[in-house]
This record gives sequence, structure tokens and C-alpha cells, in this order.
Amino acid sequence: MIAWTIATQDMVEMAEEAKLRVRMFLGIETVQIIECANKKECHLRKIDTWLGLTEPAWFFDADWWPVPVRHELPEMGGLIIGAPNNTPEREAYHGFPTDHLLCSGFWGMNPILPTNRKVLIDAKEAQSPPSLEDEKFTNHSIIQNGAVLALLSTRWNWCGETPPKDTVAIHAAGKQNKLEWLKRVSSYYERTYLDK
Repeated sequence: MIAWTIATQDMVEMAEEAKLRVRMFLGIETVQIIECANKKECHLRKIDTWLGLTEPAWFFDADWWPVPVRHELPEMGGLIIGAPNNTPEREAYHGFPTDHLLCSGFWGMNPILPTNRKVLIDAKEAQSPPSLEDEKFTNHSIIQNGAVLALLSTRWNWCGETPPKDTVAIHAAGKQNKLEWLKRVSSYYERTYLDK
């Protein structure tokens, strides 16, 4: 089992901390950071990297940090498993079903299984030319191909200022000054729940 992320140069410091936290708090030994030049290249590299893998894996965004409590990852089997997408930007889905969506900030699967591989291939083909909407196209492809998506608790992708005690990871999705936000919110979590 491996885990991996992608990062532009300005995200590498965050990615290094995320990598350390994934190893320590999720127990995955092999964690990789793939650097890319810009956001568009990174979004394309997400799917290309998935297609190049030969074993089950977990992807996490560079601004997704597990908190300092050991958590067990769920068994994935043939499922695609990930954090739920609670984005308010439902109109971006142009009529796609929006009640059961994956957040591409943290997800896992076995990419060599035929249905999962088809999800990836179709999601990539739908983005020609490459776009910044890989999450939307991945969700659409999951639906179109009948892949089985299992969603984790929102505690695996907490984007709020005050994470509750059972939080698994915080995510600076859509935040300005992401590194500063992650340091502040992780510090809040640690002071509130771990220093007692």
C-alpha cells in the first residue's frame, strides 16, 4: 500500500508535512510527493499517476493533514473510497447527480481493477484539453461506469476552523495562506484535545 500527493513548488513545504503525517498517523510507509510545474499539470498528473500504479493506493492533497492520532484506514477491496464532497458549488456539475460525490482531496482505490481503471481512463479523456476540474470529471466517470463509491465521515476531511475531537484530517481547501491556516488549526486541535 502506498500513498502519494502532487505539489507545485509553493506547496512542497505543506506536502512534506502532509507526507510525514500520513506516515505517522495513517501508518503508510511508502509516501511519495510528485512535483509539477503548475496547477494544470498537477491536475493532469493526478490521473496519469493513478494509471501508472500497480497496487492499491491513497491520494491526498498537499494541504490535507492528518491530526496527531493514529487512525486505521478502511479496507478498500474493489471500492473507491474517499472523503465526501460537500462543496456548495453544485452548479459546477451541470446536471450530474450531486448527492454522493467524492472529494478528490483524499481518496483510495485499486487502480488495476477493470472498473476503476475505466473510471480513470474516461475521466482523463473527458478533460481534453486538460482542465482544473479533475474532481468533477472523476465523479462523473464513477457514476457513468457504475463504480462503487464508499464515502468516509466528513471527519476525514475537516475544512472548518475548530475540528472536533474525532477529526482524522484537516484540509485547507479553498483557504488563503494555506500553510498558515493548517499550522493554526492543527495547533488548535492539539491544544484542545491532546494537551490535557
